[in-house]
Amino acid sequence: MAPVSLKLLTTIGFLISDVSSVSITAETTVIRSEKKFQEVRPSGEIREVELEMQPSGATEPELGHGDAAGVTNEMCSLDFPLGPEGDCKCADEAKHELILEEDICMEAARQAGVSAPWLTFRLHAEWYNHHPKGCFKQSCTQDPKGICYFFNPVGDNPAKCANRTKLVNGDDAPAVTGQPVCKRPKYQNGTMDSNVGCPAGYANIIDHDTCVEAAVCKGLSRGTEFRVTSKNQSRHDDFPTGCFVSSSDGKAYFNPPLENWLAPHSPKGKPLCNNSDFTFFKAAEGGAGTAGADISDRAGEASTATTTTAAPAAEETTTAAL
Repeated sequence: MAPVSLKLLTTIGFLISDVSSVSITAETTVIRSEKKFQEVRPSGEIREVELEMQPSGATEPELGHGDAAGVTNEMCSLDFPLGPEGDCKCADEAKHELILEEDICMEAARQAGVSAPWLTFRLHAEWYNHHPKGCFKQSCTQDPKGICYFFNPVGDNPAKCANRTKLVNGDDAPAVTGQPVCKRPKYQNGTMDSNVGCPAGYANIIDHDTCVEAAVCKGLSRGTEFRVTSKNQSRHDDFPTGCFVSSSDGKAYFNPPLENWLAPHSPKGKPLCNNSDFTFFKAAEGGAGTAGADISDRAGEASTATTTTAAPAAEETTTAAL
């Protein structure tokens, strides 16, 4: 039996040697199924990503897996106002930024209550000059409200927005349709040791659960006695109204407005503020005011990458409950 065993071991050795000589050089590969896909990474690791159904019935990768986790953490601190119709800039260029990441565009659609249809999300190249760069809002048939967010990965601004009258092929530059979807910080700090002082467009957080949400998103620890008036209502006068960060321990606390009490007269701490308006489309009004034709046929399947960023280049104002 010894010669057989030696031969077997030798054969196994050759097999191991052959396997060890194989290197994986291919880019990330995706194997799709109806409601999930497996991603095969260059390291050989296989991870399964669930697909989330949207109102339209389209699907998209569920955020929070692997590389997407950092993007998800960033999203909780963002708000998504709209830019002017038919333009390529945000309503407030000093404080808002274009969304040049596909994942963030999808999150903006989710918060607005509309679809970012995964299979027809990213524009084909021939339509780059017809719509705003990055994330934009436009008519569609995939969403019951008739509104979708799409993504234009054009490297430079569309020709019209770059003040060019001709395309490189000599054709006239087309008009741009759609509204840019922009991003801005969801939370800002108020004036230290004050009950007010939130920046323009922001207001004190006076809801308990919203205060908890803000603290978690900003990575702040919550004080042991988070509701500062829970044991002694007179403490109401010692801190800013609503959500605030203590100047003594750097933790988040909540000082609720009290009936028949005046505003705190000697507040110590930094108020936490959130945006006072946001973009959301009601079902009853979904189709109203949506500009342009259905552009679903101008887009193709989105990237298999978790995040794709449009190459950087050189309002209908955001309103609550549109």
